[in-house]
Amino acid sequence: MRALGRALRELAAQPLDDFMEVLRRKILEHESEKLSWLDGQLQLDEAPAFWRSDVEQFLANARESLTQPDFDLPLDLKAGRTPDEARALMQQLFLRYGALLEEWPAMVEATRSLRERGVGLVTRR
Repeated sequence: MRALGRALRELAAQPLDDFMEVLRRKILEHESEKLSWLDGQLQLDEAPAFWRSDVEQFLANARESLTQPDFDLPLDLKAGRTPDEARALMQQLFLRYGALLEEWPAMVEATRSLRERGVGLVTRR
């Protein structure tokens, strides 16, 4: 957990352009694999026509989305922000999530220790 957190923090600590380049490359790699797999599924004769139609539409939409300049941004970060603001926020989220993951084992251990001593974190009425 700590190693994953450290890796995310190190990624997010890069200059924004470098951070985004790594993410864009990973997104394109992941999406290409997914689209290739779905293309392969369409080659199977057993696929029902309604499913085939849905997948073909999904593939067309996904391919179109990947040509957009903001393909690298999650939809929930786009709302009310410029692409640059959304990218900066995403970098901060990676940094903060990485820090959380680095501390997670210590939080689990502290919780376990409190529980063993009979100290609860929630007060029940």
